[in-house]
Amino acid sequence: MKAWRRYAFGDCRLEEEPMPVAKPGWCLIKIRVAQASVTDAQRAMGLPHRGHRADKGLIEKYAPIKLFGHELCGEIVELGGGRQEIQVGDRGRGDEHGAVP
Repeated sequence: MKAWRRYAFGDCRLEEEPMPVAKPGWCLIKIRVAQASVTDAQRAMGLPHRGHRADKGLIEKYAPIKLFGHELCGEIVELGGGRQEIQVGDRGRGDEHGAVP
């Protein structure tokens, strides 16, 4: 799969990543629609925002990292166990089902 990884503020690269596995209590969503938020744009460019210092510390310690994207919708493709209220094939959102690893 492809994922945007951040190496530094202003340095984001679209790279190949292994497909994640849904952990117990989580699900995996194939993203169909994603909307970049104002905060995502600020984070990508390193502009001041709430949490800027925390982002900077994470980048410095763990780069490259996947650090943004929360306004999304897609199809649930895998359940990690312990999820009975949703099924593979259901529509899901990252903020609704804990679907973004």
